[in-house]
Amino acid sequence: MNKPRLVMLQWPSDLGGADTRLKDLIRLLHKDWDITCIPNDPFRLTEDKNIAFLNQYGVKYCLLDQLPQRYEGIAFSCCNFRLFSESWRIQAARDRGLKIIWANDMMWHDPEEINAITKGWIDLILFTSEFHRFVLLPKIISANPLQKHAIFANYFDADTWLSDKIHRQTSNITIGKSSRDDWLKYPDDFPLFYERLGNDINFDVLGWSKELSKKYAWHNFDGRWKLRNAGSITASEWLDGIDLFVYCSHYKFIENQSRSIVEAMLRGVPVIAPRKYNFPNMIWDRRNGWLWDDEMELKEGIEKMKNPLYRRIFSERSSGWAADIWCNKEEAMNGWNDCVQEVMQ
Repeated sequence: MNKPRLVMLQWPSDLGGADTRLKDLIRLLHKDWDITCIPNDPFRLTEDKNIAFLNQYGVKYCLLDQLPQRYEGIAFSCCNFRLFSESWRIQAARDRGLKIIWANDMMWHDPEEINAITKGWIDLILFTSEFHRFVLLPKIISANPLQKHAIFANYFDADTWLSDKIHRQTSNITIGKSSRDDWLKYPDDFPLFYERLGNDINFDVLGWSKELSKKYAWHNFDGRWKLRNAGSITASEWLDGIDLFVYCSHYKFIENQSRSIVEAMLRGVPVIAPRKYNFPNMIWDRRNGWLWDDEMELKEGIEKMKNPLYRRIFSERSSGWAADIWCNKEEAMNGWNDCVQEVMQ
C-alpha cells in the first residue's frame, strides 16, 4: 500500500527551533509517510549538508515547481514566512491539491500570514501549547472565524537527544546559553547579566556571530568566556560540556516552547529560567529546574547548583521527566494523525 504524501515546505537544519523541530518530525514520520522536502532556494539541493540527513531517512527533495501538477496530500511548514511574503509558493501547493498545515512557533503574527488566514489559504494551524494558543488565537479568529486549529507539541527523538552521560562533579561550573544570533535572544546587558552571577563561573555560548560581536564590542570577554559560532559544534556535544543552562533574552521577546530548553533537560543539564512566558509549564520548579522572579532568587539557584550532588539530582530528574513528556513517540504519532484527520474532514 502506498504511503500518504507529506510535503515539507521548509528545509531542515541544526539551527533554530523550527528547523530542528522539522528534523525530529521527519525522524518520527518517515516510516509511515512519503516525505518530500522543498527548499526556498535552489542551492540547498546541491550545497547543503542536510542532504545527507534527508537521504538517511529516505526523504525526497526538489523545488516546488518540480512537483507534479497534481500531487494530493498534506503540506506542512513551521515558521517559513516566505510562504506568505512570496505567496506564489502557498498557491502552488494549494493548486496541486495539497492541504496546508501551518505552525507559527513565534509569539506574534506576520501581517502577510494574517492575510493568508483571512483568505482561507491555511487548512489547519498548529500551536505548541495552551499558552501559545491563548496568545495567538484571538487575532486568528478575528481574521477568520472558521479557521481550524489544534495543539501539537514539540517532539524530540529520544535516540538523538537522550544521554547516559554523567555530568561533571565539580563546584567550578560552566553556564551555557544557545540560540540563533537574533538580537531578541540576547538582553542589552547580556555579558553583565551572566558575570553578576559570580567570579568563579565560566560561560559558554553557542550561536555567536560577527553581528553579536559588534553589538557587544563595549565588553571585554575575558578567559572565562567561550563564544562559539553557530554550527561549530553540535548541540548535543555542546550540552555535554556545560553544567547549567541559564536562560536570558531581550525584554521585548516572549518565549514560547523553547526547544533549546528541552534539549538541555533531555541531555541532563538543569535549566534556570525566569518565572514567566511558558517556562512554568515546562520546568518543575525546585525539582528538575529553577525558576526565578528576581536576581536574588536567580543567584540563590546558581549557588545551590554549585553543589555537585544537588546538581546531579536535578540532572537525573531533568532527563527522566523531559523524556516522558517530549519523547513519547506514540503520543506524538497519535497527535499528528489527529491533526491530519482534522484537515481531511
